[in-house]
This record gives sequence, C-alpha cells and structure tokens, in this order.
Amino acid sequence: MSTNGSTGVHSTSTPPPTSAIDWDQVGFKVHKVNGHAHATWTDGKWGKPEFQTGEYLHIHGFASCLNYGQVRLFTLVGWC
Repeated sequence: MSTNGSTGVHSTSTPPPTSAIDWDQVGFKVHKVNGHAHATWTDGKWGKPEFQTGEYLHIHGFASCLNYGQVRLFTLVGWC
C-alpha cells in the first residue's frame, strides 16, 4: 500500500498515482463509452459486477440521492 501524502492510506485496490494519463486531454466533458459496470447491493453485500452496454445510467426518479428535499424530509421525520 502507498500513502497519498495527506489523508492516510489508499485501499489495496486503489492503484498508485501515475503520470501515464494525459490530464490535459481528458477534460471535463461528456465522453462516449461502450457501457459501465453495474452491481447491486442486496442483503448487506454487493452482487457480482456485470457489464451494462449503453452510455446511460438508469436511476429511479425518486432515488433519494437525486432529491435533496426528500433526504431532508426523512431526516426531519427521524427527529420527530
């Protein structure tokens, strides 16, 4: 394992920093991709990752990670 110099230790699955990536060419724009890895959290553990083709993620419209107000409401309800 290697340290990142300021906040602690990388996990064993995190590769060390590299200069092999040309960061000036990466940019912060949308890049076309063939797909992504998808795994489901069920019964306290991650399922086997599967490759999903396509460039879009399918996320439920009421996913609390997308709805700040919903998260705040559930936080307040928890305090009642």
